[in-house]
Amino acid sequence: MSIDAQNFRIQQAVRDYRTAVAIGAVGRVSQEAKFGHVPSTALGIQDVWENGAATSVYVFPPDGGEAISISSASGSDTDILFNIEYLDAEGLEQNVDATLDGTNSVSIPNVIVTSVHRIKNISDTVTVGKVSVVGASGTYATAAVDDQQSSQAIYRVPSNKVALVLGAESSLNKTTGADASVIFRLAVRMVGQVFRTRKRYGLQRNGANYHPTNFQVPVVVPPGADIKITADASVTLMDVSAQFSMQLIDWDVLTDDAKTSILRL
Repeated sequence: MSIDAQNFRIQQAVRDYRTAVAIGAVGRVSQEAKFGHVPSTALGIQDVWENGAATSVYVFPPDGGEAISISSASGSDTDILFNIEYLDAEGLEQNVDATLDGTNSVSIPNVIVTSVHRIKNISDTVTVGKVSVVGASGTYATAAVDDQQSSQAIYRVPSNKVALVLGAESSLNKTTGADASVIFRLAVRMVGQVFRTRKRYGLQRNGANYHPTNFQVPVVVPPGADIKITADASVTLMDVSAQFSMQLIDWDVLTDDAKTSILRL
């Protein structure tokens, strides 16, 4: 068999495997993707999420977690059902439904979160105001009207999973005549440590620009670690977006040697 034929069969096998994961046909492996958006940049480094320049750095819940509530910026958003995907005090994936009442911040009883992964509108009514999930320490997710779900390139790996980050994409749009540049960083924070850059790439363009990248070797992230994409913009008022995709594998299916190797990263 020729080298070209071998490469084709390898690439086809990879595509088939990813498709099988996507439809849930591979045991104890699942897929996840996180996308974020900053509608109007400030200068300097900011996390890519819907709050954007207004709150450039995302605040994670404190150790041990805290209670949350959900509210809308519009009083007309009444009896609209949202689902909240979160990690509990043990770092395990959970979800809970909450209904907006149009006038007040609605507390979520008996729920303590250590991370909020996503909020999404699961009703048949479109909201007209931005919806937020907040705790005493800050805002943990926002859903803009155009998305009807949260937009944040931020994720905490569940305590019983390991994440393989397979690729990332980024884009910027500046409609004025001046050149603009953005440095994007895929950063990872292990438990008890600081965020460190794992992938770094940039865009510069007079107008719109888009950059996809598939990692030849996945970025491996252990249980409980945080992942995010940051944007370091050269000018204000740019619209930037970024996303990353990953596979989540059950931690307990790995060998002891594999676990040791991952925790050294």
